[in-house]
Amino acid sequence: MKEFLYFSRRDRKGIISLAVIILSLLLLNIVFSHKNTMTASSSENAYDSLLIKVEQMKPKIKLVELNTADSAALLPIPGIGPTFASRIIKYRDKLGGFVCSKQLLEIYGITEENFPNIEKHIIINDSIISKINVNRLEFKQILKHPYIDYEKTKKIVNARNKSKFSSTDDFVSRTGITDSLLLRYISF
Repeated sequence: MKEFLYFSRRDRKGIISLAVIILSLLLLNIVFSHKNTMTASSSENAYDSLLIKVEQMKPKIKLVELNTADSAALLPIPGIGPTFASRIIKYRDKLGGFVCSKQLLEIYGITEENFPNIEKHIIINDSIISKINVNRLEFKQILKHPYIDYEKTKKIVNARNKSKFSSTDDFVSRTGITDSLLLRYISF
């Protein structure tokens, strides 16, 4: 009989722990059943304060610098999943970097509707973009840029073959290309 009622020290600690858990659950049940009897107005106040606490607990999304971010840094932005993150990085690499947030609208799937949610979570440092040196690059290399089509590339190379470009004004006057966004990507 003694063996049957005898508990080791470890067994006693387990029994005490279970007893504490059971008592805690009973107390919680009593407290919550008491709260259910509250009036509707105090219940609404409790609900409102709970909403405020939940809002405060939401993780704050930091601003993401678009020209240096990797795909993992883009994922916390609402509306950007792995596919959009990949598309943004690929397009950024083709451009040489973003100079304005509106360029995101050029990416397949980013629309006028979902753009505002994305835009408020990004910043752009356009001083770190890679520029195209139109005096040195070959025809095919210039043509790879998304803003330069075949006709513009022909104009650039033909004008450059006569003499190298010395400034933006010289480039515009000799090629007739006035696209202000494209001109931000050009160097001499």
